[in-house]
Amino acid sequence: MSAAAAIGAGLSPPELAQVANGEHELARAGAESFVYHADRCGQALIEAKEKVGHGEWLPWLAANFNGSERTAQAYTRLAANPQRVADLEEPSLRKALQAIAGKTTTELMHSSESNEWYTPAGYVEIVRDFLGSIDLDPASSPQANEVVQAGTFWTREDDGLARPWFGRVFCNPPYGDECPAFVEKALQREQDEAVLLVNAYSTETRWFQPLFDWPICFVTPRIPFKRPDGSGGSPAFASAFAYIGPRRSDFARHFSRIGAVVERATVEAEPSEALFEMPAKMKKPDWV
Repeated sequence: MSAAAAIGAGLSPPELAQVANGEHELARAGAESFVYHADRCGQALIEAKEKVGHGEWLPWLAANFNGSERTAQAYTRLAANPQRVADLEEPSLRKALQAIAGKTTTELMHSSESNEWYTPAGYVEIVRDFLGSIDLDPASSPQANEVVQAGTFWTREDDGLARPWFGRVFCNPPYGDECPAFVEKALQREQDEAVLLVNAYSTETRWFQPLFDWPICFVTPRIPFKRPDGSGGSPAFASAFAYIGPRRSDFARHFSRIGAVVERATVEAEPSEALFEMPAKMKKPDWV
């Protein structure tokens, strides 16, 4: 049975959104069944796009899908090419998209591409100067910690999302679909305070929006990250440091050197129209 047949063509857009979000979470959580759930998510999104109409598609997606627009596009591409990813030995969204592009299984297994990017030392020094010291980096590696110098660091194998965070945290999460989970973890506020380094092209997404309740520094110019093998080049995306903790003014003072620091404004309720009514004794005569 194909994924499309399993989903059913008679579902409404809200029901399809529920299916897509459920399959998206399952795809993120289970590597072994990733392709199956990503395929089903893509099929649900394809059907929803047909029903809501092209002009309404992006607003509908932003309001109803828990992933980014780019993730939705990747899932729909995968769903449209299920035969190219049916036998992947290492399931992941990146590997699946490479398979769709025509790479062989051997090429995929020996690919050096990674969603890990190391933060240049100068930016880490600003973080360390602000925090005093870094107690924990929950998404790191021995090579990255040579620069970060966290008292404790966890690698992918340690699974920093499954452990309680503590003290003063710095986290440059893996880019891609893993980033939202690290942001959500930081927002649980197990730690005393945290500085997150995230991409700045996802400001409209559900995972980024809660960060606007805290100070955010949008870095200018773009940060020249490095891959584990030392390669880099002109960065393809902008970045932002987000702070979750009590020292908002101190954060702004330290990080305003490298970009604009913003946070969500508090908007007071508008005064009642009754406040603008002219008192009876001051009202103009009818003949004026």
